[in-house]
Amino acid sequence: MGKSDRENKSIPSKKEQPKVFSARRGERGWKLGRRSFLAGAAAAGVAVSRPKTLDKAEFQERTAVRAANSKFDFCHDPRAHGSTIDAFAMTTDGKFLATASSDKEVKLWELPLWRLDGALTGHQSGVQAIAISPNGKWLVCGDVQGNLYIWHLKKRKLVKEIEAYWSSSEGIVITPDSKRFATVGWETGDDAIKLWSLPKGKLLKQWGGTGSKHAIALSPDGKTLATDNFVGGKRITLWSMKKSEEGKEIKSFGDTGDMSSPRYLTFTPNGQLLIAAADLEDYLHIWTIPGGVLKKKFKPHDQFGVSAIAVDRKGKRLATGGVGLNEYVKIWALPSGKLQKTLGQGDDNFRINSALLFDPKQDFLYAAYTFAVRIWNAKKGKLLRCLIDIEDTLDTRRGRTYQYKAANGKTVTTTVPDCECAPKMPADAVCTCNTVRGKVKTGGG
Repeated sequence: MGKSDRENKSIPSKKEQPKVFSARRGERGWKLGRRSFLAGAAAAGVAVSRPKTLDKAEFQERTAVRAANSKFDFCHDPRAHGSTIDAFAMTTDGKFLATASSDKEVKLWELPLWRLDGALTGHQSGVQAIAISPNGKWLVCGDVQGNLYIWHLKKRKLVKEIEAYWSSSEGIVITPDSKRFATVGWETGDDAIKLWSLPKGKLLKQWGGTGSKHAIALSPDGKTLATDNFVGGKRITLWSMKKSEEGKEIKSFGDTGDMSSPRYLTFTPNGQLLIAAADLEDYLHIWTIPGGVLKKKFKPHDQFGVSAIAVDRKGKRLATGGVGLNEYVKIWALPSGKLQKTLGQGDDNFRINSALLFDPKQDFLYAAYTFAVRIWNAKKGKLLRCLIDIEDTLDTRRGRTYQYKAANGKTVTTTVPDCECAPKMPADAVCTCNTVRGKVKTGGG
């Protein structure tokens, strides 16, 4: 059965008689099916409940019950992508999250209900860098073959594809006015820092010297660009992004003797601190801006360095991910570097993190674990839920069952994690949802 035309064709026997829900595809996207499905179910003697739209209060209540009773079990198996998730981006209003993966897709998730809203496909290779313009109109991403892609986010339309680098586009930042974006990547003979127009994708300027660059960050005011550097022992360079001064070196620093070239860079929201980390470096460094003075360094993970970093919207907390087999996502106070939380410690499903992002509007932390995305309450360190693409989940786990305890204490068995197609499932229901990517709507139909 093909992914794009799946239908629920399994009608339970009269002997079993579970309550069943299904999804079907209409002209305007995926909806919960009721008409032909109800007729078939009635003919089979199956009791069918009519689902209703899930309101915010019901959603929060259900999420809390699942998290409390399953002890993370409901987020062990679901997948958000078919392969490793490498990067996140979110609209400034906090309404959409984009996830980039080596499965060559960028998926868009509707927030705060965390529902899959669509997928951007057609990239030539795995997507590992991504950014959304502050005006919410454009999404720019880069793949491991050095290509860049400019998408019209609302229309889900590819407007420009650029052969930008010899190999691997490593990082992307977009200016506050949403009119330019800067990138770094693997290069041989050309300068590795490139400035482009948005949305036309015209190369405006390039600089930085020959050789590859892997890390890039833009200050909140859009005036200062930070990249990694190999020149003269200095590991970080600040560049001007002021118009007519783009590419002018402001300062190079980072020659501490215990710091390799950073793989990850991020500014705090006030632009006064720059955090630098490397995947093969034990220590994380916090620098003052614009002076480039080392304010703090510490060892966030015991094995192999850092795999991801993120700063919260107030600049008071830093999240780090580890690449070791015994490493978990950790949250630290800024700028002291004091450990506040370790997320999911002791559970093997919450090790080896590949991407992190704080929600700009709420106290949530999004964390990627290979194929999965989990959402945490950053303050409490509690797991809220996970993102689910039912198509990718069923591809690898079809035929398995999932169980959780409902509020009434009964054990519920389901073939799809969290049964997104049935918002108010009865406690004894067996969900046989089979939706695919696209916008799934509850109610109506």
